[in-house]
Amino acid sequence: MLKKLLLSLALTLASLGAVAQTTTYGTMLTYHTNTDINFNAVSPYINYEFKDSDFIAGAYINSYRRLGTYIGYRYQHNDRLSVDVVGVTGYHWAISPLARVNYHVTPKVTAFFVPGMDGYSPQITPSVIGMDIKFN
Repeated sequence: MLKKLLLSLALTLASLGAVAQTTTYGTMLTYHTNTDINFNAVSPYINYEFKDSDFIAGAYINSYRRLGTYIGYRYQHNDRLSVDVVGVTGYHWAISPLARVNYHVTPKVTAFFVPGMDGYSPQITPSVIGMDIKFN
């Protein structure tokens, strides 16, 4: 799995590096509500924010321990509050919708909430609360 992540990151860097304004590396620590399933709770990631726009893209290890890549939009409400709306791979559908509400505690720490939208199983639609910790 780590080899796939590194390969995906290398390809993403090569293709997006020229247009990315900010590249962030970090990990998400997560807790899944409404479930007894042992989901992945530590998700390393890389995120790109594009020049002169609110578009974002990146890759991470998701809750099912699969590589997920995403592209979408970040609406920045103010210095502390933002919402990400993306299409992401690695779940049940080829591209799944994902929305994430972010509260920026510090420049390197963000608390977030993701409503259950995956549809992987009709009985399993856990929501996620978590902490995003940036390494750079």
